[in-house]
Amino acid sequence: MDDAVANGDWPLLDAPRGLKRGAPILATITGNTATFLRTVDPKRALMERTLARWGVDEEFPPAIEQAAREVSYDLDGPAFRDRRDLREVPTLTIDGANSRDLDDALAVLPAQDDGAIRVLVSIADVDACVPEGSPLDLEARARGTTVYLADGVFPMIPRTLSEDRLSLLPGVDRAALTVELRIDPDGEVTAADPWLSLIRNHSRLTYAGAAAFLDHDDPSEVPEAAQSTLRWLRA
Repeated sequence: MDDAVANGDWPLLDAPRGLKRGAPILATITGNTATFLRTVDPKRALMERTLARWGVDEEFPPAIEQAAREVSYDLDGPAFRDRRDLREVPTLTIDGANSRDLDDALAVLPAQDDGAIRVLVSIADVDACVPEGSPLDLEARARGTTVYLADGVFPMIPRTLSEDRLSLLPGVDRAALTVELRIDPDGEVTAADPWLSLIRNHSRLTYAGAAAFLDHDDPSEVPEAAQSTLRWLRA
């Protein structure tokens, strides 16, 4: 029983023999009874309780996993034509050290004669591979958001896509939606232009590495190719 959401007990159906009192389990509640589903690792009890309470699914249905594996990512295909090619613009991502779903990236076009800079903010273009109304799209809508917890990430779309084919991994070409922000010397955004784009992540940075470079001039985790971009971003 989850004391945070209930104040009663239920008879447990289909409990396996030898189940110890107080052992964490997962069960479904129907009326006044609970039906045993499976035991839960005590180390994951809080995680499992959170997932169950908020209806977060750890796994995807087999059909959705199969659909993800069948997604085509052909840069010569129709979904990737007529995009602004930004692959040669030095672009970087800044994420946690263990992150795999790299979904946003930054680039800077240095100051012009009037002192204005242009910042390019890109996000992975899921729509290029997941058509509206498709099973993958409907599954993502049902989930609503990727859920980040202390010891786990539960994505809207299968990891085959979120951590691989659509992730802005270093050195690979990716479809993106890019917004070009023109920022004047006073820090005001004077223009914002969206583009369907093709980008390439030139430098995969971590929060700690970027902070050490900006705060303490420590370049140990920031490649030389990314240092100018990072300085302009700070500006």
